Amino acid sequence: MPPDFDTRWAAADSSELLWCEIDDRAVVCNARSGETHFLNPAASEALACLAAEPATVDSLAGHLEAAFEWNETEDVHEHARRLIREFDDLGLVRPVPR
Repeated sequence: MPPDFDTRWAAADSSELLWCEIDDRAVVCNARSGETHFLNPAASEALACLAAEPATVDSLAGHLEAAFEWNETEDVHEHARRLIREFDDLGLVRPVPR
């Protein structure tokens, strides 16, 4: 499902994701698919944010903007949209019904 600005997204259930943080990066194992993923700092922060509570693309972008002191709003929104799309493709997130 392509992310739109109204959909809220959450990390997959904690029973499906095993993760270890190393400095500002993360290693995430998806127990359902058996795949392991290495996340850069922005992806690690984004997935941690979505594990804490569901977020829209807009609210995730705002979180990343604050966490990394980014100021290019359009680029941050596109980055957040791309991260959610990639996480969805990898089975790391799920849309949350309203």
